[in-house]
Amino acid sequence: KELWSEIRSQWPALSTADSLLGLAAILRVFLLLSGELRREQAAATPFMAEPVVFMFLAAAARSEMLLLSPQDVYHLDGPLGGYPNIALELLATLLLAHLATSALRSGAVSVTAVALGTLLLLPVALCNRLAIADTADSHLDALFSFAQLLEFGAAVAFFARTMAAAGGQGGGGAFAALAYFLLPLLQLLPAYFLMTAWGKPPLTSVPELVGAGCPFEVLQVAGLAQVGLYVLAWAMRIAFT
Repeated sequence: KELWSEIRSQWPALSTADSLLGLAAILRVFLLLSGELRREQAAATPFMAEPVVFMFLAAAARSEMLLLSPQDVYHLDGPLGGYPNIALELLATLLLAHLATSALRSGAVSVTAVALGTLLLLPVALCNRLAIADTADSHLDALFSFAQLLEFGAAVAFFARTMAAAGGQGGGGAFAALAYFLLPLLQLLPAYFLMTAWGKPPLTSVPELVGAGCPFEVLQVAGLAQVGLYVLAWAMRIAFT
């Protein structure tokens, strides 16, 4: 924790970097509210299948991390941090729970795929975690990694669903257009945070902040992969619509 505080004091831009995650939380709620208001359109998109369940699990892990975390550990600094950010994350979790429940009830979700994906990602998170929290709170670091990796699972599922629907992707209306535009941006913001917020070049580890494995490399590569998968899905929709 002392090293993390020292890095923040030496790199005041980190408060701005935190704002990237705060902005992502705002855009996420905006997208989810659109999905709630345009439920029929949302149901015609790849979003309302395995991706929304993975996103719910990621949001639940993120919310649990924030609620259990001391204020000086995983809470965001800057104008978009603090309690407003926690409120947005909790709201996103509730909205995703409602949308995920609807997707499960509709039969559009492969529960087996979600369960297998989650079981595969959990040990990766446990074996590749930061050391931002105290040793006694290492579960918070694992939750941070788990949330990021579940978002990667959502991106993989979204890309796979878009590929499967190639040639018949005209549905979804305004919500589909919004989702295909916002999802890459939503993942670009945290990916950029993970690449730049440590005062080191991308894919460079900070040994003092490593709790286990190679969390910097794993999380940064997963973040970039998410952006790439969503951009490819967007390009595929444009090409086949």
